[in-house]
Amino acid sequence: MGQSMPKQPPPNIKRDSSLRHFFEVDRGFWNCEQEFLMKKHGISVDIGNHMSLCRLANGRMVAIDAITLTDSAKAELDWLTLDGSLLEAVVLTHPFHTLGIAWFHERYPSSPTCRWYGCPRHRKVPFD
Repeated sequence: MGQSMPKQPPPNIKRDSSLRHFFEVDRGFWNCEQEFLMKKHGISVDIGNHMSLCRLANGRMVAIDAITLTDSAKAELDWLTLDGSLLEAVVLTHPFHTLGIAWFHERYPSSPTCRWYGCPRHRKVPFD
């Protein structure tokens, strides 16, 4: 199955033309949708997955949920966050994002300047 195209923002939102995967929903708040395939009995269905990025008043960023990104989507996240250096926190809001934690944490690890938060199920995923 080929890679699906990211969904487009509502027509009244002006989109940064340099970004293909992250679109600015409102000033300082981006959303990214990626393919997420569920397979059963040889049938694949793309149910999609998403994460958001929010700029704080201090200029740093919070990632809301963690998903596995394509190379081009990761490049956009790196551009928005200066290679992750602006990430202040990663907040995991529900258990469906457990599958993206290891991939995301490997690239944007917890540190004194970037904290990870999640539900009890997320705490069972080994980070370090």
